[in-house]
Amino acid sequence: GGRTVTTPAPVVFLVDVDNTLLDNDHIQEDVKRHLAREFGPESRDREAREKALVDAAIELFAEVGYDGASTRMVAERAGCSETLLFRYFGGKRGLLLAICNRLTERSVERLRAEDFADVETYLEQHVLSVLSHMRRDGASIRIIMGAIVTDGELAAEFEQRHDDEVEFVSAQLEHFRRA
Repeated sequence: GGRTVTTPAPVVFLVDVDNTLLDNDHIQEDVKRHLAREFGPESRDREAREKALVDAAIELFAEVGYDGASTRMVAERAGCSETLLFRYFGGKRGLLLAICNRLTERSVERLRAEDFADVETYLEQHVLSVLSHMRRDGASIRIIMGAIVTDGELAAEFEQRHDDEVEFVSAQLEHFRRA
């Protein structure tokens, strides 16, 4: 006769109602590690898990390049499951767009002309703000600039965001021309 081969279930949960297991603490730690690996950081906060995934993507894309990083690598670095990454972002391109969104949301603080006595002070503060932003978000900027070379849709989106910023600064400078 033939042998029947069965495969064990991948996860077994033991319930220790009277706390008599010899290595109870070890089991608790194993379960916690498994849950963190499968479902993300201990925080059940979606925003925290999305941030962890985007932060991990920035680190990995900067280290090994966009093409060199896999979604599995990003998920592991973030302490989340790859399934969660796909649920939140749809894949690597979704992570790239999230990096772009974060970059423009956290972008240069929009300085308003009416808060400055003269155009020189306004421009000085604007330039210092831009330079500070570039230093703080250098990895994200390098990732996006690299992607723009081959991704026409992303390039068009970034050009639109650039044009919006130029229009805003131009409107602020107009304030000083009228004064």
